[in-house]
Amino acid sequence: MCSLLLVALIARAETPAHTDHNTTAVHGMVLFGDEPLYASHLGLYHHPHDRQIVMPVRFDVPAEAQAFRQWREQFDGLITLAPKPFALADLNPAGRFPFAIVVDIYAGHFERGGEQQFSDVTLLLDQPLIYRHLQADGERDPRARFWQLPGKHGDFLVYRIGPKPDQDWILQTDALLPCAKAPCDLTIALPAGPQLSAGETLPVLVDDKLIPLPIKKSLYQEHKDFSF
Repeated sequence: MCSLLLVALIARAETPAHTDHNTTAVHGMVLFGDEPLYASHLGLYHHPHDRQIVMPVRFDVPAEAQAFRQWREQFDGLITLAPKPFALADLNPAGRFPFAIVVDIYAGHFERGGEQQFSDVTLLLDQPLIYRHLQADGERDPRARFWQLPGKHGDFLVYRIGPKPDQDWILQTDALLPCAKAPCDLTIALPAGPQLSAGETLPVLVDDKLIPLPIKKSLYQEHKDFSF
């Protein structure tokens, strides 16, 4: 049995640091995965964007899903979503799902020179697997922590964002890890804020033993937004 360093989590909302009022804005997201697709909110330390949220997502219209799959066969880079304004607090796991949003889909970062590929696409967001408030100040975890999410061609690792300075980071691995129920909480035998690239390994602690987890690809990594 895996030690407490590898714990199966259920989706839950962590205690908020402040009110959920007035969270309506354009809440950009990274789109990744295949079966299933995931959307990861591009969080920040300040309100109304101060939440780390990751959830399964699906297309509402089959023809739009097919067009996206065909386009993606030719594109293997970063994909981001620019939704119409909505209240981020509506994604609290205690809410009603699926939750529909209308988005434009970009190749690259939609605020940093990305190119729009699809417009006014309706996506259905399922109940978040990860939903937590971000705080710029506080005690840093001495070790890096990730969540593991299942993927068709290897699992995904989502970095747990801590107090500043830190980062937002999504990785794909070549391995499938033991996990009773996604997402799994992984403690990594590296200091918080590690820097790794494809071909390197991530030392995961399982049953007090180090298991080298091969990194296939870094899908998204952001430092600047978490340095101040």
